[in-house]
Amino acid sequence: MIALGAMALSQLADVFEARRRALELVRALGGTPNRAAQFACEVSDCGRWFLRYGRAPAVHVRIESDRLAALLVLEFSAAELSGTRFNAFNAPAPAPVAFAAQHGGNTNVTLHCPVPVAVWRPEQLAALRELLNRQTREQLTDSLYLKNSALVEAMASVEALARERGQFFANMSHEIRTPMNAIIGLSGLCLQTELGDKQRDYVTGVNRSARGLLLIINDILDFSKIDLSKLELEQAHFRLQSSIEQIEGITGHLAREKDLHFECSIAAEVPPFLVGDALRLGQVLLNLTSNAVKFTERGRVSVEVLLHEPAGQPVQAVAEDTVALEFRVRDNGIGMDEVQIRGLFEAFSQADTSSTRKYGGTGLGLAICKGLVGLMGGRIWVQSEPGVGSCFYFTARFGIGEASRELSETGGATAGEVTAARARLSGARILVVDDNEFNQQVVEELLEQCGAVVMLCGNGREALEQLAKERFDIVLMDGQMPVMDGLEATRRIRATPGLAGLRVIAMTASAMAEDRARCLEAGMDDFETKPIDPARLYLTLAKWLPAGAAVQSTAALETSSGVAGGG
Repeated sequence: MIALGAMALSQLADVFEARRRALELVRALGGTPNRAAQFACEVSDCGRWFLRYGRAPAVHVRIESDRLAALLVLEFSAAELSGTRFNAFNAPAPAPVAFAAQHGGNTNVTLHCPVPVAVWRPEQLAALRELLNRQTREQLTDSLYLKNSALVEAMASVEALARERGQFFANMSHEIRTPMNAIIGLSGLCLQTELGDKQRDYVTGVNRSARGLLLIINDILDFSKIDLSKLELEQAHFRLQSSIEQIEGITGHLAREKDLHFECSIAAEVPPFLVGDALRLGQVLLNLTSNAVKFTERGRVSVEVLLHEPAGQPVQAVAEDTVALEFRVRDNGIGMDEVQIRGLFEAFSQADTSSTRKYGGTGLGLAICKGLVGLMGGRIWVQSEPGVGSCFYFTARFGIGEASRELSETGGATAGEVTAARARLSGARILVVDDNEFNQQVVEELLEQCGAVVMLCGNGREALEQLAKERFDIVLMDGQMPVMDGLEATRRIRATPGLAGLRVIAMTASAMAEDRARCLEAGMDDFETKPIDPARLYLTLAKWLPAGAAVQSTAALETSSGVAGGG
């Protein structure tokens, strides 16, 4: 017996195709034209019988031969036909087809066609199999359509899942940031009051723990953005030394608290000004150096920056207007073995996952570093030895910047600039729209400390009613609120002739990039996320405060007081 292949008959077009192939097979095997035509009709009749009774048969094709005779055999097999034998139907069987119902209710029909006895060579059999198994143009089109449809459905399912996951992260961030704003804000205000040593210690612990939780929330949000390919890097001019000094100020302080030696160095050939995302570069360096300090009990932690020149590769680190840099963060800490290093940069992976582990963490930090470094056109890796220490390496490509551009684009602010911003807010009339009473309290006290006049509203409708009665210099608008949200309230403000020029600043716990885009599209002028950073809030308000607004507000208040007193 020589098996040639199989066909599936699921529709009438398949039956016609099976008839054509049976005809070609008999001819290819040397059968006469009349015999080939008769056999093809039998195949067609049998196939239509099966389809008539709602069954799609599989047709297995083989050659059976001995020295005296050879047969082309097509065996039709289908599932149970209504629990009865095929012959039970009141219709004549297409002669000379013999129907045989097997035990168990399955029905098989076998068709035989005599062909000349021959010795078939491998290439002949291959040609017969190809003839039997080749797909028609219609079948190829149908198959491609089904595959494309399945692919489209799979992609749609993946995209829907990604959107749901992104929405989950956004909602989670919003719901956590709202109470976090109250915890950090109120504890910060409390620390400005007179406290005993023990009370100050308690409140300081609450404030620091809340800020630590905020870092974890930001890590989760960054991870989701990288995972969903929604994180975009800024391209701004910055001074590399300033970024390194920030790391020295933060991590260096932590290192000195543990009596560790902390040092940073930049190779002389590294350009002093770069073009890239200084914030994300600092995030990677802060994560790596913080880990280095955390896992080091004695010794030193160092940061080196040098031109990246791959060994054995004639690649220039400085090419036209870009530069490839290599960063090294080295420590004398506990180190890791090969097993611990494996998968270290994957999400939620940690070197020590035991219940007795000494060092905490979410396992997201290095995964985020890997994603950020990839966005900066580089890669990250580590060399480590247990008991000796570790060295984390990462590369990144930047544009070559200019000092004059850096001075105009830097986002940092000095203490003097914050003080000037606070002074500018004195007398300014600010409407705060937020449905959370604790957030209202935090923002109200922060602004009143600057001498601003603050009015509170709980939703967008109340804000519109208040704006119809009084004049304000700036509106701080929450996003999600009952009755009327901040986006709709802002649209109505922009549609009101007398209010169209009023400055509206978003103050929301929704921190995704699309949230910012929605706020700006609705007509808001700027975007502040919760928990509120007081210094950043002061700078933003001072930036958008209309010229002379505070003076005019103060004069108006004094006039109003004088009239009231004279009456």
